[in-house]
Amino acid sequence: MKDLSLADAFRYMFSGVIFYIYLYIHDSSITDEIPKPIGQIGVVILLLVVGSLIYFVYRALIYNIIIIRIQDLLRFRTNNYRTYLKKQYRLNTREAMQLFYLIGDKFFKEKYTGLKVTAGGIHLLYICGILGIPFCILNMFQHHSFQIFLFSFGSLFFLLGGFLLDRNYEDLELNFLRSLDKKELDSFVNKITEKPNN
Repeated sequence: MKDLSLADAFRYMFSGVIFYIYLYIHDSSITDEIPKPIGQIGVVILLLVVGSLIYFVYRALIYNIIIIRIQDLLRFRTNNYRTYLKKQYRLNTREAMQLFYLIGDKFFKEKYTGLKVTAGGIHLLYICGILGIPFCILNMFQHHSFQIFLFSFGSLFFLLGGFLLDRNYEDLELNFLRSLDKKELDSFVNKITEKPNN
């Protein structure tokens, strides 16, 4: 917990804040009641806890399993770093992601560090879009026309924006990968992926 940076805290709390805002738009009477038993500090802690849960579920189940596979499937004419590594070194998606992290850490850590802000922004756009979907469905059952339009338009806008930015970001990651010396990269990958002798 002592290693939690301000950027990490913001990333985790942001999801909770968005959920809280969406809940307010849906029914402000609910959000008006939340601070009464727990106080303002309690609300901040609640947003951090809820936001952390949302973020980790999103990364583990939605982004890593669904979104990246959609991105890869749409790369039938071009590559991103995952499809490139999978073709070059006969890896699966999970192995390609793990390998790219190690490659980035070794070969272009300084350049890549500055891009983390962009990556964080992409994830926040995805989260804004995804969180709007259940509220859109809920308002359909309750026949709230304005909220249906607001949440459906917002979800589509954020998801499309996140998807397009993500695609451009992956093009940049691939360019970093292709800028490396091929022999040096092959040697590093072979060392990492080498099977241990029994």
